Amino acid sequence: MVLDLTSGRLSDAISHVEKALESVESRIALLRNGISGQTHALPPSEPQVPDIKGKGKATAKLARDDLQGMTKSQMESELKELSGLKDDLVLKV
Repeated sequence: MVLDLTSGRLSDAISHVEKALESVESRIALLRNGISGQTHALPPSEPQVPDIKGKGKATAKLARDDLQGMTKSQMESELKELSGLKDDLVLKV
């Protein structure tokens, strides 16, 4: 939203929203697979590469690892929430 309101930064704003949309779509697909019991069909995890720009305080957690402790109702709830978010992002683009 800030980039959208900053003069001359609209293309940057669109780029960031498109990346967020890709991320949401990826998570939605992962959740749908998890709900249907297809999490075993996911490709193996790629090794984590540390972010040299960051301060190293946070560690990334892969989305597929996140599903292992979730119930089907939790996955369905997150899927519903992300579907609404996806619609909002599509409108922004």
